[in-house]
Amino acid sequence: MKLPYLLLLLLPLAFIACDDEDALTDISSLAAPTDLDLQFVVAQDNSGLVTITPGGRGATTFSVDFGDGSDAVTDIAPGEEVEHTYVRGDYTVTLTGVGLNGATTNYSEELTVDFAAPENLVITVTGTPGNPLSVDVTATADLETDFAVYFGEDPGADPVIFTEGETVSYAYSTVGDYVIRVVARSGGTQTVEETVAITIADPLVLPVDFEQTDRDYGLAGFGGAEISVIDNPDASGENTTARVGQLLKTNGSEVWAGGVFELGQNLDLTTQQQIDVRVWSPRAGVPILLKIENSTDPNVFVEVTENTTMANAWEVLSFNFSAADPAATYAKIAIFYDFGTAGMGETFYFDEFTQTDGRGTVGLPLTFEEQDVEFTFVDFGGASAEVVDNPQMGSGNNSARVVRFSKNANSEVWGGVFIDASSVLDFSAGETLRMKVWSPTAGAPILLKLEDPNDNQNTFREAQVPVPAAGEWQDLSFDLSGIAGLNNIQRIVIFGNFGNQGTDGDYYFDDLRIE
Repeated sequence: MKLPYLLLLLLPLAFIACDDEDALTDISSLAAPTDLDLQFVVAQDNSGLVTITPGGRGATTFSVDFGDGSDAVTDIAPGEEVEHTYVRGDYTVTLTGVGLNGATTNYSEELTVDFAAPENLVITVTGTPGNPLSVDVTATADLETDFAVYFGEDPGADPVIFTEGETVSYAYSTVGDYVIRVVARSGGTQTVEETVAITIADPLVLPVDFEQTDRDYGLAGFGGAEISVIDNPDASGENTTARVGQLLKTNGSEVWAGGVFELGQNLDLTTQQQIDVRVWSPRAGVPILLKIENSTDPNVFVEVTENTTMANAWEVLSFNFSAADPAATYAKIAIFYDFGTAGMGETFYFDEFTQTDGRGTVGLPLTFEEQDVEFTFVDFGGASAEVVDNPQMGSGNNSARVVRFSKNANSEVWGGVFIDASSVLDFSAGETLRMKVWSPTAGAPILLKLEDPNDNQNTFREAQVPVPAAGEWQDLSFDLSGIAGLNNIQRIVIFGNFGNQGTDGDYYFDDLRIE
């Protein structure tokens, strides 16, 4: 049998295996890592970003405690780096090296993070569109964290903080000279600043209505005419404003006697070439000459004459300046009453110089008779409206043109239309509105709402009135008490058969006016 030979062969292998196990290194006796060090690279962009590279002998991994209270980073392999963002300050960064057998060594090094002063600060100050008392400020710089702007009106006011790419607006309470200071800030104490001197003015621009009691309108009479701003002596009809211009054409004054004022900027006649003026004359048929003129060259001008059509009452006259030279500039406006005739001691009044596109103005009273006015209705909820020839003439309304309101089939219960007036509506003469309504159904609720186009959820008044009878014109009264105390009421909203779904019924509206 050969079995004993097999046993002899196995025994030497066993002895060999035991000899190799005894030969393994005892790592528990290895020394802990030595010569630990930290290398810091601080970014030069004022971001606070620091790149940290650990080193040391005998370490298989590292951990770094950044020293700012944030969590440490562990298991960093030799040759790897970590990034960390600091705010300005001094920090003790601690490195722990971990050996093969788990033995550790700690090492600490001081790190100072500071920021350089920003560079290349550029400030841009522009006027805020639509508000002559307001400015917009932007800024750019290198190495900045943010900007602080001081507007110079209130020395004790805190600065407004903003970042590059943002625009900061500020409205001054009054005209005057101010110094705007912008400070570009780094993440630390280093800053750089610049100032810009500005002048806040409130230029006189159209429309001009003489309502500001603390304003000098610069009115000047010439040729023997005397001109001033006074309380409206006849606040009725076409003009119920509080203050107006007065021109006294004294006895013996020149045939060209008149008054003039200068705007704070040139007229823009690109699209609006008509100027409407509310005028009052003691006689009908008086020629009124309106002249626009260059601010420095009196030889550059355009003048238009229109005649009054009534006596002792306000009316609106329209002066078309389409003949103006598009290459010229015009900033002065002169008005001459009874032009060509020597003064006879008469007093005339004027108010509300308004630039328009010649298509007329929308306001109260709203009669829809003006052929040159574009009455634009905006519909919602499935309703629609348009100005049409009066199909129901008689029975209480003989006017030629009215509004047809169509509440189309399946339109919303709140379906309606609105039209915006050309300027803010004036309710100083009353807060009750009347409107003529024709309805195919008796009892149909008519809702009239007047609102601020920019805040129609909060600034409005509305009233709902049922139509007493069908098939004939009814003059309805809408109580809008409190509307005179609201600002910027300019939108007129009409709902026919409010609260009921549309059934293709047509309603008609006309003669909306203050009672």
